[in-house]
Amino acid sequence: MSHPLLILLLSTGALLITTEGRQSFQSLPELYRNTINLAIKEANKDAQQHMNYARTRAHKEERGHLDLRVYLKPTTCTKTGVDKHRDECTFLDKVRPIICVVCGMRSGSDIPDPYTDCVPFKNIKGREDIWNAECTPPHHTGGVVIYSHPGRADNFYT
Repeated sequence: MSHPLLILLLSTGALLITTEGRQSFQSLPELYRNTINLAIKEANKDAQQHMNYARTRAHKEERGHLDLRVYLKPTTCTKTGVDKHRDECTFLDKVRPIICVVCGMRSGSDIPDPYTDCVPFKNIKGREDIWNAECTPPHHTGGVVIYSHPGRADNFYT
């Protein structure tokens, strides 16, 4: 095999590996898009630039209760009061994401009364216990909890 062809083959494989586990915002189910927009609204309160969906960390659904953890990153777009994912915005380079949690009882493709919180990724350890307490639905005996990543049934964390 020639060197240019081998390089092309290896770079294509690397591209596929780096995009694995990430879904475009538009390819997510409507419930997740609506929930991520709630996270963007919360994150934009303290952000200097518009925050956009980077990827989903994990989600848990149990008896109509959704707990979604999502990474958001600042973009080159200024805040306009539109607190939704904006496809035209590109991420700023070398900026760590923030992580948001949105949880609550779902009603169709929405969460009418959500708990929403966002923190810089470096501060996540101080918040996980609070998030787990706020986002734990009432337990009933015999219930099944499903942990998965939207679009991937094989793991909880990406």
